[in-house]
Amino acid sequence: MASRKVLVLIHGMGAHTSDSFKKEVIEASNNSLQRYPSFKNIKFEDQVHIESISYDDIFEKHRKDLAKNADSITEAIKKYLPNVAIPNVIEKLLTFEQDLGDDKFENSHILDVLLYLTLVGAEVRAKVTVELAKVFKKYNDSDICILAHSLGTAVAHDSMDMLFTNKEPEDGQLPISSHKIHKYWAFANVSRIIVTLSGKQSPLASIVKPGGDGCLGSFGNVYNELDPFVLDIFKRFNPARTDGWINPNIYEFFYQTINTKKISRINTHSIKGYIEDPDVCHEFLNTFFSFLPSPEEKKLGDAKFKNIESEFQKIKKIIGEINSYEDIVSFINALKEFKDFLIKEGSDELV
Repeated sequence: MASRKVLVLIHGMGAHTSDSFKKEVIEASNNSLQRYPSFKNIKFEDQVHIESISYDDIFEKHRKDLAKNADSITEAIKKYLPNVAIPNVIEKLLTFEQDLGDDKFENSHILDVLLYLTLVGAEVRAKVTVELAKVFKKYNDSDICILAHSLGTAVAHDSMDMLFTNKEPEDGQLPISSHKIHKYWAFANVSRIIVTLSGKQSPLASIVKPGGDGCLGSFGNVYNELDPFVLDIFKRFNPARTDGWINPNIYEFFYQTINTKKISRINTHSIKGYIEDPDVCHEFLNTFFSFLPSPEEKKLGDAKFKNIESEFQKIKKIIGEINSYEDIVSFINALKEFKDFLIKEGSDELV
């Protein structure tokens, strides 16, 4: 009998612990299984070894430090941001700083993105690469998969690009000849926009890809068209088959894009909403065990998915107001607008 696969979780922006994000993924997976009678007694956590890597403790340390010692976000970023990376960001931040109102450093999702673009990002990547290496050592005979969400897709990409090599390994690196990610699931993939702002290796030119030169066996890239953080204007990661990213045959068989418009929660950026979506859950769950409902059972189970049709126009309206991408200020303002929208609509989840 084949050993259970391993799933490594890397959370997105906001307050998370390794346990809290693990709980979200397990609950969403089990909610999906419950819709299909043949699988309702199966528990996702019994089918896969789950290792959750949290980096929010690093952000939290710096949030608290900045809250004590900085009078403004601008002053905070002046302290942390290498000017060579984004020369004009400080001046641009001045133009919208007052709009952030009463956002607190300790709770700011916005600050997570900004901090990742600073030297704090290097601290995050160092931790994640060490934890990934530990997972490979612990499960050296198992297929290892990664699920990353939101800002976590940038963290995962940058960390994998540091950890894996298709050349002679340097200290701490893992050769792809003997270490490869079985499947990478990227939900709400913001890696391309983050590297555009940070100057790190582009995901279109890095080792994080399927194929002989890449560190991935296969790649599942998932986005919801009603998720404002993966709008095409924000340089969404969405390579075409013929754009030269990878060999077209590799693209066809080992790269998969799942694009959905379904809504189960007001927060269209929610990892739970993504996993529970029938367009996603079948492929995702089948990564780890045989999840193949009969055609009739699939049809009935898919129909049980809560699709909030009445919220479509509200969500589409706020997304429609985000109509251009110019720089980091536009992206940060989009984060704030969507967060404010969720608070106004009474969502039980923030981004």
